[in-house]
Amino acid sequence: MPSSSAPPPFAQVLNSITETKFSELTKKRKAFIPHLDAVRSIVDDNTINPRDKVRKIIEKNTATSPSDLRLRPAGDVKQYENLLRLSEYDPSISEEVIKSWAQKLSNGFEIEDQMQVYGGLFANLLKEWLSSGQAISAKDSDWEAVEKVGRKEMHDQRAVFEKFVFNSDGFDTDATKIKNYLDQLFNDSLETESTLEDMRERIKTAAKYYIIITESAVIEAMQMLLKNDLLSNEKQATVKEFLQNKVVLKEITDVIKIYFSSIDTWSWPEDGVTVEMRRQINGKYRVYMDEEIIQAIFLQCIGCFWCRTLHQEFQSFHDSPAWKPTTQGLSAKESSRRRTFLKNGPGISPKFSIDETRRNLQQEQFFLGQLRGETDVDLALPYDDDNGDSDDDEQFKKELKAKGKKTKASKKQKKTPNLKQSLLHLMATEALLNVNLRSQHTIVRSDFEWFGPSLPHTSILTILEYFGVPERWIKFFRTFLEAPLKFSDDGPGAVIRTRSRGVPMSHALSTAFGETVLFCMDYAVNKMADGTFLYRIHDDLWFWNSDPAKCVKAWEAMKCYADVVGLKFNQEKTGSICIGAKVHAKLPSGSIKWGFLVLNSSGKFVIDQEAVNTHIMELRLQLAACKTVFSWVQAYNKYMRFFTTNFAAPAKCFGVEHVNQSLDTLHRIQKELFPDHQGSVILYLSSVIEQRFGVSDIPTGWFYWPVRLGGLELHNPFINLSAIKNGGTLDEDPGSYFKKLSEKTDRQNYENYKREWNSSPQPGSPSMWAPHAHVLTTRATISDDEEFFSFAEYNLGRESHCPEWADAFNELMGTGAIDISYFLATPDKYPELAPENKVEIMKVLGTKNEYGTVSIDCYWQWIMAIWGEEMVEKWGGYCIVRDELLPLGMVEVFRSAKVRWEQ
Repeated sequence: MPSSSAPPPFAQVLNSITETKFSELTKKRKAFIPHLDAVRSIVDDNTINPRDKVRKIIEKNTATSPSDLRLRPAGDVKQYENLLRLSEYDPSISEEVIKSWAQKLSNGFEIEDQMQVYGGLFANLLKEWLSSGQAISAKDSDWEAVEKVGRKEMHDQRAVFEKFVFNSDGFDTDATKIKNYLDQLFNDSLETESTLEDMRERIKTAAKYYIIITESAVIEAMQMLLKNDLLSNEKQATVKEFLQNKVVLKEITDVIKIYFSSIDTWSWPEDGVTVEMRRQINGKYRVYMDEEIIQAIFLQCIGCFWCRTLHQEFQSFHDSPAWKPTTQGLSAKESSRRRTFLKNGPGISPKFSIDETRRNLQQEQFFLGQLRGETDVDLALPYDDDNGDSDDDEQFKKELKAKGKKTKASKKQKKTPNLKQSLLHLMATEALLNVNLRSQHTIVRSDFEWFGPSLPHTSILTILEYFGVPERWIKFFRTFLEAPLKFSDDGPGAVIRTRSRGVPMSHALSTAFGETVLFCMDYAVNKMADGTFLYRIHDDLWFWNSDPAKCVKAWEAMKCYADVVGLKFNQEKTGSICIGAKVHAKLPSGSIKWGFLVLNSSGKFVIDQEAVNTHIMELRLQLAACKTVFSWVQAYNKYMRFFTTNFAAPAKCFGVEHVNQSLDTLHRIQKELFPDHQGSVILYLSSVIEQRFGVSDIPTGWFYWPVRLGGLELHNPFINLSAIKNGGTLDEDPGSYFKKLSEKTDRQNYENYKREWNSSPQPGSPSMWAPHAHVLTTRATISDDEEFFSFAEYNLGRESHCPEWADAFNELMGTGAIDISYFLATPDKYPELAPENKVEIMKVLGTKNEYGTVSIDCYWQWIMAIWGEEMVEKWGGYCIVRDELLPLGMVEVFRSAKVRWEQ
């Protein structure tokens, strides 16, 4: 079952605070009820004149309003006392007006009543959660409260894991064969050999002199540990406490220095390291080591250093002449002629082009992205990035900032891209481009079978040694890899076995090893396939081209390298497709899938409804296992985000049809999950809460309202998708962008350039494009009577020089590179807020953009627009439960703990 596995000490403290505050709330409720009944009697008593009603209600308000119990009348009580005295003399103040005063004053009591009722409900929900075993337990492994036997698929996956990790017979690789392959790959020219030697020398120097253990390095390592999900929730809480204490940080740094000084003799504990299997929301199981905290910090420090060093050196090699450009662009002669004929026009610069966009995306997102992610908490990418945990990531960054540990993003307010979404949008846009320009487009994808557990140690260490890593470090890495492991599920008598293959999950060193092995494949594809770029996220592999022959070369290079280093492609995730033609016979068979999407032969991504059905059944199981309302909501929210994440973020390259598919599928999911409640999650939860806690007629807005304000914070998956659709910026035919350019815009621009050329007194004279003169370089020599270059030659620069094509390319990629709010429809208005409510809502929901402006994102704007009015009417504002009466802030932190799924 999903469990918000917060650390037991934290849960115990939260339980104690809740009991104390609930006791105080009960006292206040007991004292308040007689006054509420009295006010209701006054309002209902028709024998009392309106003026006396106001006076009596004011008296009750004064009697029930100590400083810690603030009622919520529509105006200040003192003001009504003054108005009452005025009405005794002023005949223009009618009886109806005085009646309205009585109603407004009595509303303050009704609002206070609702705040206390829902404060009690919230407290009961919280107590139910804390006492259920899904939020508090002696240890992490107990929180899931599952059958000891576990699921069949867990046992099946463990058997496969053990086959890879504890058995290298027949799977080991030949170090000599690997070295010979690398020699052929890297020593094909004197220039490449020289670049390689320089890289080796720098790596040796860095390994000897540049690794220094400092307090800032230790803090960085601890922040990364909090991000990568290696540690249990209890240990994560301990690390968070360490980050708060400067004295403890200094002591930890000293201990890490001692560890490092003994690195030549470092080893794992003799009694082995416990490993546990954790189920992911996508159904896969991952095996995590349960390490001692200080040792985990030490290994993370070492891993961060090697990730940073290898990233710098591989990037340097990539920037050298040894690495072929992805596209050839125009020849020197063609570029010179273009500059001459177009003079100073915007179409002469390669800086504003599709090619430049590609290069930037490759460099900033997809080349060695995992190495960069291990040294930057804002770029860290979980191994399974399709789990819909973006809300956890944001909560993690908020916690660090709240504790004074600034992330790099907090300094620059940068937007971290979702690499898998960005890759999909780029791939779809490239397909639209090539189909328009060249009538066909080939895509190939694959990944490796059990990549982490199957990586041969010989391959890892041989390649590291080839790149100049000193023997001292090779020895340490071998010790790190050959860890003695025992499964927690096997109990006290668990057998200890030594890892003989593979790397441990969620370790920076594992990332360094994996990326080093795959860097060589990146280069092999680049070299053998004429500059083809291998788009990679971990071992998730994609490449494409309009020329199928290049794709064949890339695939052959990958197969050859995989065979040398002992890796095997995952046939279930391997496939190819050609849009506009038949797939080349030498490319792998199989479909192209991304999340729940399948790419059809027409180039459109459609949702695989059978795959969705499988997860609907799984979600039913997970929700049925939830004992409490809070844990149920947490599981539901995670799954809704999982669905929308794997339907893919909407983008212009998909068009409006993709959004319609997503909305229709979500609607079907709701209908199948709640068939007895009209497909409504609200009706279902309302019935559960009424049955358990006796509260009925709950406003819909309460379910969606933030926990920090006293709501349940149920996630509504329809809001953003509907807002995007209503924004009106998604076309029925996304290919129309490029069609318009090729059929109309290009011809218009060409004729304008030609007219400018023909009207000039001589070649090279100033033109209407003078503002772009800064991009001019040497021009070709053209005779005075030479004709303007042809339309076909002009079009050769579409990808390498045309800013209009670059604009269309970037716009089609949509949400992969820009904030989704760029084309969300926002509500015209939401309820006006009193100043105190505006401050409260901005504090809870406000986020800073890159310019430092605080605003509320589109999702919460829509929540307020739809349900804000009923919230204000019932509670007099946006805050449902007072913070001083319930630990709302602590609950929000508690709920952010990683979910552990039913095993």
